[in-house]
Parts: sequence; C-alpha cells; structure tokens
Amino acid sequence: TRQGWWLELTDTDGHTARGEAAPLPNFGGEDAAHCLAALQAWAATAPSLAWSRDVAALTQQLDDCGLPPVARAAVCQALSRLIADAQGWSLAELMCDAPTRRIPRSHRLVATARAARAAVAAGATALKIKVGGEADADLARVRAIRAAVGRDVALRLDANGGWTAAQVAEMWPALCALGVQWIEEPWRSLDAASRSVLRGLREAGGPSLLADESCRDI
Repeated sequence: TRQGWWLELTDTDGHTARGEAAPLPNFGGEDAAHCLAALQAWAATAPSLAWSRDVAALTQQLDDCGLPPVARAAVCQALSRLIADAQGWSLAELMCDAPTRRIPRSHRLVATARAARAAVAAGATALKIKVGGEADADLARVRAIRAAVGRDVALRLDANGGWTAAQVAEMWPALCALGVQWIEEPWRSLDAASRSVLRGLREAGGPSLLADESCRDI
C-alpha cells in the first residue's frame, strides 16, 4: 500500500491541473510525511509567486524551491499542465519544438509465448520479460517466446536482482544465442567477485547489462 496525494492548482483564468505525489521510501528516502509537509509549505507560498511559462525558467524556479523529488514532480506536473492549457498546447508542444504526432511503438511486458504473439500482432517491436526466478525455467520461457515471435523482435529481460552472477555467467551463451538485447538488474550483489564477472561478460559481448535499483548506491 502506498500513500499519496493529488496536488490541484487553478490559475487566474480558471484552468485546473493536477500533479501526483506518491513517494516510495525505498527509492530516495522521501517518506509520505516529508512529502506532504513539503507540498503544504510550497502551497502556502506559491500563490504569491509569478511562475514562468518558459520551461527552462520554470525549471530554475523549481530548483530554487528546494522541494524533495516526489513533491517536486507533483508541482512540475501541475504547473506544466497549466502552462500548456493557457497557451492551447499539448504537453508535448510545451516540452519540444517539434513534437511527434504519433506515439512510437515500444516494448510490451509479456510473460508467455501466447502474450508475446498477441503483443507483436498489435504492433510491438520489442518485448520485456520479467525473469529472476529459477534459472532453467526462465531460460525455457525466453526460448519459447523467441520461437513464438521470430528473430526480428527485440527481447529485453528484467531480473530485478533475482539471479546470481554465477547463474548469469552460466546462461550467457544461451542468452547470446537467443539475441537478448539487454538484461536489467541481473543480480543484486556488487561485491568484488560479482564485479569481476560483470567485467568478463561485458568483454565477451552479448546483451547489454542495465542498472535499475543499484543506481541508488553503485
């Protein structure tokens, strides 16, 4: 269960916009009480300030507020929406001089060969597969998905730190043969031995190795 808040702002022309604040204490250390206090303090002073409609200037104003990240995200969401609405723009038009009019196809999260086939039929060109359980079963599932969708679809694995460095090293030839594009957070430990394995895998070539949770302390 996560606790969070909506921040609702209304400008002088009557436009209303919301931002969401729902902190995860395990990521960044911002707990619910800290986030709420920061939003309340900001809301007490915000009406007396003139907020810029220029994104770069607005970013500097938010920097100067010193808000913690999740509270800041809520403020940024709501202010950006108000600025865009006031000018009759989409958020994309506010953030970019030449926004795309079409959402590019990206990856879909799938767990089975059947789901993979359906995702590709719907236009997905890359598939994300959650792994990190029993290594042989994970590998069998990835093989089944590759067989179901062919070689032209990118396969991206996310182990959430569930494997060990030794397991990844053992599976590496098979993962290379399957054409896996990347593995996100393959294992949790970053001790000297696992870093040595990491260096060896990088030198061997094959899937890229991505950090997620370990970005907090790597």
